[in-house]
Amino acid sequence: MNIKTALFLSTGILFVLQGCSAFETPPTEMPASSPMTVNEGSDDAVMSPHAPVQADTLRDEIEMLKAEVNTLKAKQAGIDRLLAIESELKTLIEQLTAYDNQQASYQEASAKQSTPASASSAPTHAPKDEPVANTPVISTRTFTVQLAAMSEQSKLMPTWQQIRRQRASILEGLQPHYHELTRGEGRLFRLSVGQFEQRQQADALCAQLKQQKTACVVGDYATQSLPL
Repeated sequence: MNIKTALFLSTGILFVLQGCSAFETPPTEMPASSPMTVNEGSDDAVMSPHAPVQADTLRDEIEMLKAEVNTLKAKQAGIDRLLAIESELKTLIEQLTAYDNQQASYQEASAKQSTPASASSAPTHAPKDEPVANTPVISTRTFTVQLAAMSEQSKLMPTWQQIRRQRASILEGLQPHYHELTRGEGRLFRLSVGQFEQRQQADALCAQLKQQKTACVVGDYATQSLPL
């Protein structure tokens, strides 16, 4: 190789190297602090790095709202129960009031029945021209010994038979009888024995029965009594 050829080749190599370096471009660096943004209306949407934090906050708010809704529902159920209890109490008060009125009416009627006839209808003074005779007052009040009281008439005879078997020596020769009472909407049957002109007689009989552990009560003989 001669000197001219060597120079020619060296010049060509230098030219090629310069041409290649002219086409190289330096790399572009992205700013580290630039956030990713979402451009509305652009197809190339980039999600912001704060989106996960906002989603968690929304979820927490939703859970809090659900808890408040459940609390309100529980309170509403309690209020409904209180209203129901108030209604029941009103009903009970009305029933008690009606019962008290019924009892008051019954007591008033009983008081009217037990009140003796007014003495104003009878003359309080004897005529002046007729002398007043000092006649003894004869009492028509008699006494009896009550042995039991029950709400069913069918139990009168079995009860009397049982007491008579147990206290035959005390009750010998005495006749049983009963008196029916009406109280409110129910009935009561009093089982008694004997009819004594003096209370001491009835007291003596009841005392003997009590000594033998048999309950009894001395009372007035009712004119409406019926034989058993």
